[in-house]
Amino acid sequence: MNFLAHLVLAPDTPQGMVGALAPDLIRGPLPDDLDPLVLEAALEHRAIDQATDTHPAFLRLQHRLRPTHQRFAGIVADVLLDHVLAREWQRYGDGLPLTTYTRRVGETLLGHHHLMPERMRWITLRMAEQDWLAGYASADGIRLTLQRMSRRFSQRLRVPVDLTHAADTITRRPAWIESSFEDLWPDLLCLVERRRAIHQITPTYS
Repeated sequence: MNFLAHLVLAPDTPQGMVGALAPDLIRGPLPDDLDPLVLEAALEHRAIDQATDTHPAFLRLQHRLRPTHQRFAGIVADVLLDHVLAREWQRYGDGLPLTTYTRRVGETLLGHHHLMPERMRWITLRMAEQDWLAGYASADGIRLTLQRMSRRFSQRLRVPVDLTHAADTITRRPAWIESSFEDLWPDLLCLVERRRAIHQITPTYS
């Protein structure tokens, strides 16, 4: 899952939001001096990723995308699943309108930069200013997301990477993307609930 899904699944606290994003925005090992609640949310993020990567619904989606996107099929699948969550927000979201929710997330992140390493502060600033999360609801927003990812991978791998054509899949609204989300999402909610029960953390998602 991508940013939006991890935030919805995370504890609805500043530490939960920061921790939900930390594993994707901090390169390398997590810093030793993270707030304990941020670290717990980051570890939950990793548990969600592990469950997602081995879930039959995600594997089916990845398989459908691999002929076109090859090594990046899993990454594209994450973004497309966030699109379903944003597009069907009334069914799966936290009860607030999507733009209200994403604005609140942005304000919370900007107000709690002291919980983040410096590089993460810069990325969350841009995320809030440009409202990346609300953009997941449209094909144009997904295209912009994939453009940002393509630039990042091109720089990291030192070869041209273009994932933007995956946005064309959204315009056709194939049923197999939404069915993958519908099969996966309830299992992730159950995973989070079980994990917090074990760790004696009260779930705060809706």
